[in-house]
Parts: sequence; structure tokens; C-alpha cells
Amino acid sequence: MEKKPYQMTTVIGLVILCCIAVGSNYLLWSGSTWREVLSFRWFGNEELFNDALFGKEKLVSFNGGWHHLLNTTVIRDADVNQIVVRTQDGSLTSIVWQYDMTEQGENIANFAGWLAARDIDFYYIQAPYKILPGYTQVPVGITDYSNENADSLLAILGEKQVNYVDLRAEIQKENKDRKGLFYRTDHHWQTKTAFWAYSKIGSILTERLGWDIPQQVLSLEEGYTVTSYPYSFLGSQGKRVGRLYVGVDQYDYIAPVFATDFTVSITKSDGTLREQAGSFTEALVYAPLLAETEDVETNKYACYFGGDYPEVKIKNNLAANDKKILVIKDSFALPFTAFLANSCAEIRMIDLRYFTGRMEDYIEAYEPDLVLMLYNPSSFGSKAMFQLLQQD
Repeated sequence: MEKKPYQMTTVIGLVILCCIAVGSNYLLWSGSTWREVLSFRWFGNEELFNDALFGKEKLVSFNGGWHHLLNTTVIRDADVNQIVVRTQDGSLTSIVWQYDMTEQGENIANFAGWLAARDIDFYYIQAPYKILPGYTQVPVGITDYSNENADSLLAILGEKQVNYVDLRAEIQKENKDRKGLFYRTDHHWQTKTAFWAYSKIGSILTERLGWDIPQQVLSLEEGYTVTSYPYSFLGSQGKRVGRLYVGVDQYDYIAPVFATDFTVSITKSDGTLREQAGSFTEALVYAPLLAETEDVETNKYACYFGGDYPEVKIKNNLAANDKKILVIKDSFALPFTAFLANSCAEIRMIDLRYFTGRMEDYIEAYEPDLVLMLYNPSSFGSKAMFQLLQQD
């Protein structure tokens, strides 16, 4: 059958548009300019050419570039939990399903009561989810229950008179720039947001609990340096759709400028230990994840401690006080706890997804002054994360 001229023109036009879209997104993550691309800079660098077009993520990236061209806002998956949604500000997120939060709330309240009987302070910290109240808009037909679930949980804690900090409310109170709080391609908050959360809890430690913490330790401007890694981080959702869909994130590494000395012991899921000692960067950071040579798919977010483990012990050998904290956590607590370690003599982190011990025995042996429980709404569906007491 003879092809008509206008049909060929349409096909050629679509190909050109696709190339422009893919090329434009390449510029986002590579830092190149159109002049460099048009001067065939790639042809003089086989490694760059192979990485850009024929690397391990080529099919995912091409698919993502195509969806970007078509302005697709929902990329579906056979596993409904892996659906990726693009919000109105160009960020990627997943959806949280609706849960009855009664059991989770009662478990936390019972745990807080058990701690109070032993004169141990407790605060539940509600980390925000990427779908922020009053700001984030998801595509038509998509319903997310992250904030509804969090509201239900906090209502139960309020009725039970459990101390909690709702960081979502603090974001609204301070009218923070919502667009910069999370990575575009990952579900986690940015390190600057984690530091802000730490500073809010630091205020509670000094103002409500009377802890001695130097102002420099609590201030990003006065006590820390920020090292930026542009176009260096493709997060969990970004990996599912490729770097051409919304681009690649910048990663900011935050470290103190004041003198630090830590001893850290990390218990892995297989029972082996990793021990590190020295300054903040030497002891609390897993350096390979920050290496300039690492691919953008390397999880730079986990550079603090290196990831999620059953137990992490952190001793601050230069602490201004003798206080001890236990943090019951999900992955949002990794950078948060690293910063918090500057504020006390000892911190331990427990991740109930992997910890197999008995919490009552652990706490009675450790004798913390304060227990913090920091979860984001995507953790609500895990029953293991709310098994806080195993009383006979």
C-alpha cells in the first residue's frame, strides 16, 4: 500500500520531537549544553556515549523519556505498590493506601506508658510524606491516604496524651518552601530538611527537657558546612522510570565544622559488625556512597551510616552533656540521627523491621533518658514496626 506524504511527515516529526525531548533531559543530568551535543562531543568520548545511550538503564530511561514526551503523569506497574506518580511540581512519588490506625496508635500509647513508668521521656515524631497537605497535587483519579492516616494516628495519640511532634504542621506554620523539601526522584526528605527536623527536636531538648546543647550544634548556618553534588542522585522512584523522565537530583552532604569524635558500632542483619571511629565524617558516614566516581543510581541518601540496620550504637566522645537517646526509626531517621548525635553522649538506633530482640529487655539494659520514634506515613502498613512491647 502506498504511504502518503503526510504520514511520513508525521512519523518524522514525532521522531524529531522524541530526540529533542530525550536530548533536553540528557542536558539536565549531564550538565552539557546543546552546543556541545551538536558539536558531536559524544563521538570523542566512547565511555560517555555508551553511558548516555547504551548503559544498564537504557530501556528504562528511553521509556521514561517517551512518557515525558507524552506528558504521562502516572506510570503503572504490575505491582500496584510500585506505581510512580508525577505531581504538579514535577516530583515523583508513590501512593499510600488507607489503613485503620487504631492498633498502631494503641501500641505507641502503651509503649509511652511503659516508658513513663520508668521515668523515660518519649516523643513520637511524625515525618512528612512527599504528598504535602495544601500543596501537592496528584493526577486526577489517584487517591493518597498518607496524611489521612497520619491524622488518624495523631488523633489517637492526642486522646491518649502521648507527646508527639507533627512536622507537617511545623512546615505549614513556618510556611516553608514545599518544593525543596524532598528529592524529585526519591521518597526521602532532603538532608537540609532532615537537619531542619533535627533543629525542631533540638529545641524540645533544650527548652522542654532542659538539656545543655551548644547553639552551634543546633544551627546549620553557625555549625555546619554543606557540600553539593549536582546531578548525582537518581532516587528510588527515579530508578523505576529512568533519568530522562524528570532528570536527576542534586545531593547535599552536611557535616559539622566544630570538632567531633565518635565511636560507632553497626550490627547488620546477618549479625556481623561494622565499627568506625573518628570525626563525624569518619565515623558516621559510609564514604563509598559519596565517591565522585559512583553512578547516579548509587543511594547517596544512605551515606549516613550506610543504610538501615537492626541496631546502630553511636557514642559522642565530645558531648556537652551525658544524655542518652534511643531512636526507633525508619529510613527517614538516617540523616536526622546523624545530626542528633552531636547533641548527646550516646544514641542508639533500632529498626524494628530487622531487630529481633525484646524491646523491654533492651531498654532496661540501655537506660535511655529519651526515646524518639520517627516514622513517615509509608511505614504505617508494616505491623512489625509497631510491635513495641512483647510483655508476657
